Amino acid sequence: MDAASLTALAWRRTALRVAVGAVVATRLLTNEFGGWVVVAGLVGVAIVLVVHASASAAYLRYERRPPRRSPGQGMARSGIRVAALAGFTVAVGLVGLAWVGLAAAAST
Repeated sequence: MDAASLTALAWRRTALRVAVGAVVATRLLTNEFGGWVVVAGLVGVAIVLVVHASASAAYLRYERRPPRRSPGQGMARSGIRVAALAGFTVAVGLVGLAWVGLAAAAST
């Protein structure tokens, strides 16, 4: 396997892990928080689909290039994947922080 196929595989594994995390979190938190958790889980799965599709498209573009590739070229432009995962992580973190703040304010 070359570096590009390993990179694509790593992005696909990352997408699968985020999807499993979103589904498990949705399943565990639905009773506590209601339907909004299902919406957040669906958003997480949608982001995972974007990450997976982006990695697959980048790998196909890389493989279809002419064979004159230099050894340093690879699957560049991972900005969409990184931004999608970072944005979802920040959103989940902010919601968690808000929940802790609201719980602390309600208990005082």
